Parts: sequence; C-alpha cells; structure tokens
Amino acid sequence: MVVGASNRLPEDDALTALFDRFLLRVRCDNVPADRLADVLTAGWKLDQGQVEAAPTMSVEEIREVQSLVAEVDLSPARLAYLDMVHKLRTAGIPLSDRRAVKLQRLVAASAALCGRAEANNTDLWVLRYIWDVDEQREVIAAIVNQVVEAGPEETLATSHPRARQSDGPDPDELAQDLSRLGERLADDALADTERAVLRDQLGLLAGRCQWVVNRQQRDFLDQQVATLWQQIGVQP
Repeated sequence: MVVGASNRLPEDDALTALFDRFLLRVRCDNVPADRLADVLTAGWKLDQGQVEAAPTMSVEEIREVQSLVAEVDLSPARLAYLDMVHKLRTAGIPLSDRRAVKLQRLVAASAALCGRAEANNTDLWVLRYIWDVDEQREVIAAIVNQVVEAGPEETLATSHPRARQSDGPDPDELAQDLSRLGERLADDALADTERAVLRDQLGLLAGRCQWVVNRQQRDFLDQQVATLWQQIGVQP
C-alpha cells in the first residue's frame, strides 16, 4: 500500500496517470480551533521522541486479512457494482477501467473485515472516496448511497460501519444557504455585479440540491430554488 499527501491536487495532465493509481482520496482539514492546543502538544512530544506508537496489528495479522480478501465471493455485488460504475461515468465522474478493476479488492476487503465470505451492496461504500476534485464528493456520495441503501435490509446488520455514514449534501445546511441568499437578493441597493455573483451561487446550490437523497427534502429545496430564480428574474 502506498499513501501520499499533498496540499494541492495535481493539475498537470502528465500526473493524471500517477494520480489514477491512488484508488481512494481522503480530505484532511485543519483541526478545530479548540483542539489546536492538543495537536501542538502531541506534535511536540512526537518530535522529541517522547511518544512510542505501538502497532495495533501485527504483520502476521495483516497477512491473514489479505488472504481472506482473496477468498471473498464478489458475485452477489457484481451487478450493483457494474451499475454504479455506469452511473458514475454518466454523471461525469472519470473512472478508468484500471481503477474499476482494482477497487474490487477494496470491496472484498470491506466484506472480509465484517467477517463475511460474500460481498453485498453495502460493501460498495468504499466508492464514496474515489473523487478527483472536491466538487465531485457530494455527487459521488449521493450515487453510492442510493446503491448501498437499495440492498436488502438484513444486509445492513452485517455491513461495515462506514456503509451507514452519508457524505451527501446536508439538506438543513442547503436550506440555510438558500435563505441567506434570498435575504441578500431582497436588498434593493444590490449592485448588478453582486447580483451576478449571487446568481452563480444559486446555480451551484441548485446543482447540489439534486443530490439530496430524501425526496421530500429535495422537493422543498427545489421550491426554494425556483422562488429565488424568479426573484433574480431568471426562468429556471
């Protein structure tokens, strides 16, 4: 396994092939302000050699898990996985054949870590983390969550804990953002340049609303968006 870290995502086309070989992406933000003191203290102790990190798994245990992965039957999740790959590509998410093949091992690993010899829909949660740019995260999460939740309810009892977590858009947060945008649009003294910026922001929020899983919440947000488009003077 190879892990890389960077403050910026690669933009050079020459690095695309290399970036594609890193199967998963995890975003790491700065810690909250109230935890910064703990980080500084822990980091200083680490630099001074005062911390001895004991391994939580032995090499033998890792090898045993790796051997179990090879024995997992992927066929119960194959059709769902194939359908998800097609949906992601249709949504404009680049997913090469190479990554699609390699990701199957992570699906199998999810099943093995749950003590199962067969993969199911819930093991496809790993695909939430295949984004290339930050803007793709919510789109991918919405597609993956729909497939994960479409499986039989009994599969959730033996699913990986991460399968039950959602990284999709927060409906409450979107509603608040739309309300704040509406308040700014109500200002009669708003300059044309500011109105143009708000129009662009509304377009982005409208796009995010489409990936809210709950139908009732999505319909409510769509109504808010439609009202704001009328307020701006644009036919949605």
